[in-house]
Amino acid sequence: FTFGPISSLSEMITLVADGIFEKGAQGLGMMTSAFGIGALAASATQVMLGTAHLHNNLLRLAVIIVGLLSGGVMVTAASFEAALIAAVLFGFGAIMAAVSLQVNIQANVADHMRGRVMSLWMMSATLATSITAVGMTWAAEYFGFQPVARLVFITALVIVTALALYTRDSDQPACDTTSKNA
Repeated sequence: FTFGPISSLSEMITLVADGIFEKGAQGLGMMTSAFGIGALAASATQVMLGTAHLHNNLLRLAVIIVGLLSGGVMVTAASFEAALIAAVLFGFGAIMAAVSLQVNIQANVADHMRGRVMSLWMMSATLATSITAVGMTWAAEYFGFQPVARLVFITALVIVTALALYTRDSDQPACDTTSKNA
């Protein structure tokens, strides 16, 4: 539920740089660089902390929420500079969320199933990005990009929080594929 909104907005960053702030190619370069700085910071954080922290559900939820909130701030910021700072946090949250999802999938899947499951994950991630981007673009034609982006981020926050509350008592994966008979 977070991958679609996060990756869709990262794909539509041109709308933020040029459509909202009218900064053209230079603004797009700065916004993309800010997102990249956040991604690099996430990578460095993962190396320093190791993969054990990626299994902490509360930490993962906090990072996802920071990513979604910063995406909302990025599209509603009063200044381009504030949007750049939000883009750094957005890049950080996006990479941390994606990597923690991949690590947890791989940790809960039997070796003989891992390639197939990761292929399905990639197809699902690509589909989520495409569907969300098409939906956001269509709705933005009628309602404007900023209100639509805000609605998408708020919806994702509500869904993520509801799922976190629903699954907080369960330490078991939703689907156990570690059995050889799976």
